[in-house]
Amino acid sequence: MPKFLSEATIRQFDEEGYAGPIPILSEAEMGVYRERLEAFEREHPAIARKVFQSAHLLLPWLNELIHHPNFLNAMEDLLGPNLLCPTSGFRIKEPGDQAHAAWHQDAYYLRFEPVWTTCILAFSPATPDMGCIEVVPGSHRWGILGHAETEDSKSLLLRHQHIIDPFDESRARVVPLKPGELVVIHQRIIHGSNANTSKSRRIYYLIDIMPTHSRRPGHREIAMLVRGRDDYGHFEHIKRPHGAFGPETVAFHRSVVERRNVKTYEGSAKTSPAQM
Repeated sequence: MPKFLSEATIRQFDEEGYAGPIPILSEAEMGVYRERLEAFEREHPAIARKVFQSAHLLLPWLNELIHHPNFLNAMEDLLGPNLLCPTSGFRIKEPGDQAHAAWHQDAYYLRFEPVWTTCILAFSPATPDMGCIEVVPGSHRWGILGHAETEDSKSLLLRHQHIIDPFDESRARVVPLKPGELVVIHQRIIHGSNANTSKSRRIYYLIDIMPTHSRRPGHREIAMLVRGRDDYGHFEHIKRPHGAFGPETVAFHRSVVERRNVKTYEGSAKTSPAQM
């Protein structure tokens, strides 16, 4: 018996490679989190880009958010009772800045197996004119298509990548979200998003969640156990951060991001905004 999701939503994830929109918080509740984010941006403009990766290790209130019962109940329904969060981060499109994400599959560079997900939680409205996510339903069953890195400075992707193999783009489906709604995508689904042509910010918070039996090759990585137990030991566990934001928090965040990015940016000259 599912804890939070309907059987239809669980079936949607299995068959189509994504699930949502899923209401997690009310618009009023999400408004409080947005105010906290934008206050941080105003107060710390020199390091605001660090929320691109592992943001929940930088801001304790985000750690509170990724432990929200509605969110974890939904993820347990999709992935089982034992869950890890390796990273989280914001993808923000300012009005008219041309930021976008070309068609891609997250699993091309982030090859955790057998399964992991990106959970996209809307801090703002996300409509087609704001550059909301588009997915190609069922493409998670196609295998990994060829990708290439680009020098596209407006790309929000880790390595500015895009798919180079042909596929039927006419199958794409737009997934608008209201503040507080979530869409969960499989690591192999083809997805992307256009530029924000509206007059408002589009704010996504991306949370990676996987079952504890998932892993990727190479050195042992760091993740936070957010629900259940870990009987596999593929990851070194991070404890939930406590206390106010400060220099020690920033230094710890940087150390975790650098360790993760040894694999994420292997073979690339690019660098994460979180390390700049």
